[in-house]
Amino acid sequence: MLLNQLYFSYRRSLENSQDIVIRNASEAWATVDQCYDGILSARSQIFTPLPNRNSV
Repeated sequence: MLLNQLYFSYRRSLENSQDIVIRNASEAWATVDQCYDGILSARSQIFTPLPNRNSV
């Protein structure tokens, strides 16, 4: 249910955008995956990983 809400709110937010065209759910999830990968890579550049407890 939450995923459906996420998908439809994401779809509504893109209705006025000319850059990204989503024709079906699999394309939508591919776009969401790309955004998530971008968020993870940005997060890994911002936050340095914590040291391993065993190495301290």
